[in-house]
Amino acid sequence: MTQPVRLHVDAKRYRCTIQPEYLEQLSPASKKSFELQGDKMSQNEITAFEKNPFFERALQLRRWDDQAKDPDLQTPPLEHFIPAIENALSSAPASHF
Repeated sequence: MTQPVRLHVDAKRYRCTIQPEYLEQLSPASKKSFELQGDKMSQNEITAFEKNPFFERALQLRRWDDQAKDPDLQTPPLEHFIPAIENALSSAPASHF
C-alpha cells in the first residue's frame, strides 16, 4: 500500500516527461513543485521507473489524486472506505506489517 504513495513524485515527473499536455494542465504551484522535485526525467530514470513493480499502481494513484482535485466532488464519509481497508489488511502478507 505504501509503495505507490512513495512513488507519487516519480509518477508526476514521469507523466510530465512523457505527456507534455499533462505538464501544461498543472496549476502554477504544481508546475513549481515539479521543477523543485527534479523536473523532467532522464531516459535512465524513465527506464528505471517503468521497471519498478509498483509503476502502474503509482500512475493510477497519481490519476486518482488529479481527479480528486475537483472542488465540486463530494467525498464519501470514512465509513464508506472501511470495507476496502479491511480487505486490504486481511489480504496483505503478514511480513508487510
